[in-house]
Amino acid sequence: MNILSIEYNYRPAQRVNFRQAELPIKPVVTKSAEYTVESLALCAAAVTGAVIAKKNIPDKYIKTLAKDLSKELNKEIKISDLKSIMTKNDFFKAVKGLKEENYIASKENIANGTFIADFHSHSDFSDGTATVDKILSQAAEYADKLNKINGKKFLFALSDHDGIDGVKEALKIIAQNPEKYKNVKFIPAAELSMPINCEHGSIKRSNSKNAVEMAELLIYGINPFSEHTNKYFSNLYALRRNGVINTLKIASEKLPDIKFSEEEYNKFFNRKKTPYCMLNQHWRLFQYINIKARITHIAEAIGKNPEELYQEIMSDMGKGTTVHGKCLDEYIKAKNLPENSPTYLSEVSLLKDEICPKIEGPLLHAPYESSYSNILEYADNENAVLGFAHPVFTIQNMHKDNIIKNIQEMINKSKGKLIYSENYHQAYPSKYVSNNDINAANDIMNQLKLIPIGGRDMHRDNFKF
Repeated sequence: MNILSIEYNYRPAQRVNFRQAELPIKPVVTKSAEYTVESLALCAAAVTGAVIAKKNIPDKYIKTLAKDLSKELNKEIKISDLKSIMTKNDFFKAVKGLKEENYIASKENIANGTFIADFHSHSDFSDGTATVDKILSQAAEYADKLNKINGKKFLFALSDHDGIDGVKEALKIIAQNPEKYKNVKFIPAAELSMPINCEHGSIKRSNSKNAVEMAELLIYGINPFSEHTNKYFSNLYALRRNGVINTLKIASEKLPDIKFSEEEYNKFFNRKKTPYCMLNQHWRLFQYINIKARITHIAEAIGKNPEELYQEIMSDMGKGTTVHGKCLDEYIKAKNLPENSPTYLSEVSLLKDEICPKIEGPLLHAPYESSYSNILEYADNENAVLGFAHPVFTIQNMHKDNIIKNIQEMINKSKGKLIYSENYHQAYPSKYVSNNDINAANDIMNQLKLIPIGGRDMHRDNFKF
């Protein structure tokens, strides 16, 4: 069965050959032509002048960004204000010359200017803790130091989870103070999620026991203000919100004595600047329903209002997406509260099959998420490029005998859009990924001729380099 197990309804995208030089003038030679030194010089000058003129024509992508930013900010943004922004072609040329050490932010690499690129980071618009302004200021500070060491620019991307509000903010900040970011080369990006079949015999299936997991792709060269971009993300958020509403309706029918609400769920399990940007909403919902049910039982035992007790306990635990049944176990023990029920209530566990993505027949059923075909269509409409984020995690969903076939199929279906792989991911958790896993995954990606890129996948408030 196909690893994605879905119908692919995409429009074929044109493969771009970045290596092919473009000449604005094609010289025509006739048999009767007589050449002199002067005529050849004039011809050469004409061709050279045309090439220079073509080079000086602003890229359409940059022109569009300047136009859209002018509307957003209600002031003129010149093309020169966006000299720090990389185009897709700039990105391609830059990464082709990078090695693994260029992505490693060690003290030594920072001191000698070897660390020059980070194409994976998160702001507080998704699950990062740093503001966009703080991230960019620290990137600019490091870029200036790097430029003094070796004259290079710092290559950087903000790639929030399933969202573009952070990138919008970043472009506004850069456009209004271009001199501050003169040594930064920034490419607008995002980390897009999709459900994927967790195959029998795969590492992930053995560990999680889930039939469906989420995989992620990085997309580069998007316009966060475009109609295509806003349509893609607004549709995704609408799907996820519908999933929340429908799931809570099911939970209320199964557990009629417990009061569930979307507002309450969002307050403690989905509290992001961009609502519904985070993947795995079904697991957050499962934790919310389970914890609310358990706290309601505790309130009944001690004669307290369940809504008030829920607010009290959740405010104390207050860990957002990290709150789960085991957290409540620890809280109950610390506060000596009366509860003898298991970590996950049996009646809530039965809801898993109804609210979580699953395999139905030959197809993957995930009605409240985007899909690989949706992502391909978006990348095609935006003329953007894709890469595997932390490829080991995607590969762990595949049986070892199917990995190359599955990845090759994804590449083929992308029609030239999926060309990168984050082989030099700098934040693989050692608990789940060994060096052998990393090397094996990279060997496969190299065998399939995907271009290696890297990033720190930074989420911390301190982005100091």
